[in-house]
Amino acid sequence: MTTQSYHFELGHFKCIAMRDGGHMGSAEFIFCNAPKDDVAQTLQKHELEADQLGSSWTCLLVDTGKETLLIDTGSGSEVPIGGRLIGLLEDAGYPADRIDVVFLTHGHPDHIGGCTNTEGKLVFKNARYVMGKSEYEFWTSDENLSRLEGRMAQFARKNLPVIQEQIRFVSGTDEVLPGIKVIEALGHTPGHLGLEIQSQEEVLLHLADVALHPLHLEHPKWYARVDTNPEQTIATRNELLKRASVSGAKVLLSHFDFPSIGHVLQNGDTWVWKPVTE
Repeated sequence: MTTQSYHFELGHFKCIAMRDGGHMGSAEFIFCNAPKDDVAQTLQKHELEADQLGSSWTCLLVDTGKETLLIDTGSGSEVPIGGRLIGLLEDAGYPADRIDVVFLTHGHPDHIGGCTNTEGKLVFKNARYVMGKSEYEFWTSDENLSRLEGRMAQFARKNLPVIQEQIRFVSGTDEVLPGIKVIEALGHTPGHLGLEIQSQEEVLLHLADVALHPLHLEHPKWYARVDTNPEQTIATRNELLKRASVSGAKVLLSHFDFPSIGHVLQNGDTWVWKPVTE
């Protein structure tokens, strides 16, 4: 593993986690509803600084042997602290025109920003795009975008209308590719989706932004300012973390420390995160 790419196999599938970029987040933003004293005690317990909470922007490539699937496209080259995805793909032997399917978990800038280049042209021009219908409709609605912070609206307007002719909408447990099924993970955004990826009895649950930091496992009722529907976020988080811990599957959570892959372990009434690097 390098600091920006992590190769592994899941049954017959070849997978690469890639760090498009990242930043340092704040406890005030990530745990916006949590009592300040509780946050301070928890951070001290884990030897963390309130304004130095790392956030990786991790994308995942899955090569099934027949088709290549890219999950999320990072922030794109217009963000100085991101935009590494294309170079990492090329280094791994997967230039942009070799990607068959692009799955977009949701419409936030750090997940869709790499769909287009600086000229607004599609980067993955040969790919089919897959996304939740309600998510796409939310992020292409002028009424919704007019109420959002400028950067979010800007990225949505630039990156989503251009894929309209190549998009397929999914929901429920729809199959994206053989062995790869949708997981509904609503709450973080209106149509937020994850994936269950299975090959030869090995399973990876790609849960995207169901939790933004490992402390959300220890405190699942804490949510972030960016969570659209906090109540639904918490319900979804509890459901999917329980599923992950019971199944023993590998889990990818996009913003956890790179490679953002590990296991969710039951710890009383909550959970803890065990990275694959331990």
